[in-house]
Amino acid sequence: MTQDSASRTHQNFIGGKWQDSISGQVYPVTNPAHTSQVIGQFQSSLPQDAENAIAAAHEASKGWGSTPAPQRGAILYKALEVMRRRAQEMAEAITIEEGKPIADSMGEVKRAMNIIEYAAGEGRRLFGYTTPSELADTIAYTVKRPIGVVALITPWNFSRSQYPHGSSLHAS
Repeated sequence: MTQDSASRTHQNFIGGKWQDSISGQVYPVTNPAHTSQVIGQFQSSLPQDAENAIAAAHEASKGWGSTPAPQRGAILYKALEVMRRRAQEMAEAITIEEGKPIADSMGEVKRAMNIIEYAAGEGRRLFGYTTPSELADTIAYTVKRPIGVVALITPWNFSRSQYPHGSSLHAS
């Protein structure tokens, strides 16, 4: 962590843009192992910020749902590659933020990568089925599509290994 990152004010990412919270207020996050070390300033978000994020995600999900499943899987594989390249950096950030041993932090990153890899593979495993119809010359079949926006509340100490579960719902 650099001195620059300690003074950095982090923003919310909503609708493809970084932005301050509606409250206009921030709070410091410190390293639990060195409580005088400020990691950065973070947004004091309000319910309206969450509602704006949900609305933006809902709007984006329309395009995501019409994207063929193998392409959705390919996008998740690209995210996995970014995580592979930055795994050590992510583990160090978890350790500084949460105070857990680096081995545990790396395990959390690897668990998140495993979930994303599985979800990405679902893009090629989405099989529907056909059923007999009571109508002549009619075929009844299923098409699997993403169900939409999913909100997750994760445990503070294993958050990175939990959020990929939401992506797995979207990949299938």
